Amino acid sequence: MHTAGAREPGLSAVNETVWKRASVFSARHSLGTTLKDNESRLEHSAFHLRESVGRAQYVGEHLLNAITG
Repeated sequence: MHTAGAREPGLSAVNETVWKRASVFSARHSLGTTLKDNESRLEHSAFHLRESVGRAQYVGEHLLNAITG
């Protein structure tokens, strides 16, 4: 049984090139999406960290005031 690649050797090379370019594009797109997702998660975590630090400072000030009277 013959394949298109066997009848037309250039077609196989073209298909391989197209597949490789599509794979690179897909990988770049996935990487970009992953980076954006990670950036969003990082911003969200930083928000919560700032919130926690603020609460810790508030509690610390009140403890210090309670101790030093």
